[in-house]
Amino acid sequence: MTLVFDSSHPKDKNRTFRKVFWNEADKSEKIEIAVGYIDTASIARLREYLRRNPTVSLKLLIGMQYLDGFTRPQLKAVRDLHSELKQRGTGQVLITESIRYHGKVYVFWSGGKVRSAYIGSGNLSAISDEGRQVFETGIVIDDDLEELVAYLKERIFPLGTNLDEVASFSLKQSPSPLEGMDDATPTGQAPPPELISDVQPTYQFELPLKTETKSNLNVFFGKGRVNKKTGRELPRPWYEVEIIVAKDITSQPGYPAAGKVFTVWTHDGFSFECKISGANRKNFRSAKSLSTLGSYIKGWLESEELLAPGQMVTDEILRSYGRDTLGLYYFEETNRWILDFRADGNPNK
Repeated sequence: MTLVFDSSHPKDKNRTFRKVFWNEADKSEKIEIAVGYIDTASIARLREYLRRNPTVSLKLLIGMQYLDGFTRPQLKAVRDLHSELKQRGTGQVLITESIRYHGKVYVFWSGGKVRSAYIGSGNLSAISDEGRQVFETGIVIDDDLEELVAYLKERIFPLGTNLDEVASFSLKQSPSPLEGMDDATPTGQAPPPELISDVQPTYQFELPLKTETKSNLNVFFGKGRVNKKTGRELPRPWYEVEIIVAKDITSQPGYPAAGKVFTVWTHDGFSFECKISGANRKNFRSAKSLSTLGSYIKGWLESEELLAPGQMVTDEILRSYGRDTLGLYYFEETNRWILDFRADGNPNK
């Protein structure tokens, strides 16, 4: 038995639940999961992992979320995962409709035998490194697992209904993904006063949003982390983005200096730090987690039901949204940088 815990102490990083999960997954042919809750980013990343490693099977039971309500992006992500598992014949998603199951159990199989299991506090959101830091604690067991396997098979999985057979879902309002980011702070100003006043920005830049297949808004589809022992690839986080800006923009007066870290205020009422880096100041990104900027941009595309979790951002999606640039405006009067991703022609977004 091994104790697994998340901690802010740097020496403890290799024992976090997230790392334990992906390390165990890389050695497994089958994964069984029974949890209370999921989130969009974790399902998107797990689905992409199974796409890149299609021989791995998955059975996932979600035990609380049906009664509490899914957001539209969450439900879309779960349905897409279930559909792909069914098409490949490698698993299914189960939903408990009338009973609240709040346990968190992960079982890993290889060679037709159960190899290890995690029991602890971590919901599925804990397998992703996006969102607010939550410390989880649990244990990994690698022997005497027969009783646990029987418990899942005979008591827990029968509580669930195959996703295809669930007649209806109650949906709840989708919050901005920025609400779940540690380095994003609600400002209470949506939109900020600079965007609704007659004051013109001192400096105004429109950063083109590029849709290359493996960079910019689609870093998720680029090369992930490869396990040298197993050859399996773990995709990048779903919300991770980095905008590459052309020199004809970065060389303009007032564009932030290379290495500069500065706070931006978003049109929908959040603030976070951004950073300029790279040759010719070409890289525009959120300063801490690369997922913060991506949560802002992709979150709006998801909220308009134009982008599904795990889907590539395309020019067509941006056209449908009504904007293919990210506005970066500096107002000398308030000494603030504003990020604007409102859809063109709709000042209420």
